[in-house]
Amino acid sequence: MVFERWGFKTGKVILPGLELIVQLHQNKYFRNDGVVMDMDKHTDDALRELGASSHDYKRGTDAFGRHIALSSVGNRASLIFIQDSQNPEVNIFSYGHESTHAVIHLGLESYFLKKIRRMGFTLDPFKRYHDEESIAHVGGLVSVYQINPNIVSLVDHPELNPMLKDLIESKR
Repeated sequence: MVFERWGFKTGKVILPGLELIVQLHQNKYFRNDGVVMDMDKHTDDALRELGASSHDYKRGTDAFGRHIALSSVGNRASLIFIQDSQNPEVNIFSYGHESTHAVIHLGLESYFLKKIRRMGFTLDPFKRYHDEESIAHVGGLVSVYQINPNIVSLVDHPELNPMLKDLIESKR
């Protein structure tokens, strides 16, 4: 109930990009602010709205999305938003990437694993990678794969190539 006054939802929600339907318990919350014009300004405005302290976010980088993780007396909330990259695949990647951060923060890893298993992948990013950013990259790649299985022709990025290789090689 604590986060609902700021537009956060609990219960059944859809995590964008991943198009993952999850059931949040009453102490877990999610809010998607969609596409914003300026991520840094939106971050500052959202933190001010929520009365949260400033976080150390990457500013002015090639990142097109952001996840803000919040906690308050046994409650957890995730807020995500993206900046339009003018490239639909990058936007889908960004939503999936930020939604995966929410999956981790809200303890919904089993939903994500079931989703990628249903898609025919055997990769377990939670066992394969030891940092949240790599796992979130896998979520972004899975999101793009859903709309274009020919993802290999779309992605050529030194940071993403190892995760893409692992994902494609795990396809049954």
